[in-house]
Amino acid sequence: MSAQQLSDVSANLIAAYSDTMRNMVNVYRASGERVAELLEQQWSTAMGQSQTQLSAEARRNAKRTHDVVGSLYHQGLDLSASGATAVVDKLTELAKQSVQLASANAAAFDERLGLPALEKLAQAATPVAVLAGHVAQHIQDKSGALAEHISGENKPAARPVSAFAKAKARKRSAF
Repeated sequence: MSAQQLSDVSANLIAAYSDTMRNMVNVYRASGERVAELLEQQWSTAMGQSQTQLSAEARRNAKRTHDVVGSLYHQGLDLSASGATAVVDKLTELAKQSVQLASANAAAFDERLGLPALEKLAQAATPVAVLAGHVAQHIQDKSGALAEHISGENKPAARPVSAFAKAKARKRSAF
């Protein structure tokens, strides 16, 4: 195995970790959106319960504050996720460039010395890098599945509500 093959394996490893990091950014974004939805539901419930106790001006001020805070939250979530994606992209680019330069320099170093020292090192390191690539691929697959699960893209079909559950819900709402 040559240094070039090691650089190919390294590039694949970098790509797998890059995809994993992007998946985690997507998990962060989807989780943040879910938190916003939960807070929105709680806000609606609280405002609905206290609406009769608040003056029109207090409700209006609360609504304005809610809109501003919600807007700032979503802007912050978008900005931080976009920033994290940009960082991942730049790190990936730099890591790939580093591997290319190291590979080119290793070949030149071996040629100048007339010894295949770095090629021997590459031969020894490549199987470990391949194994690390398999592990990274597995992590990438799992992080992708997690991102899909968190974002709700592959939600299972809703379970039909039984007649018993409907009757129980009607009984609770009657009290």
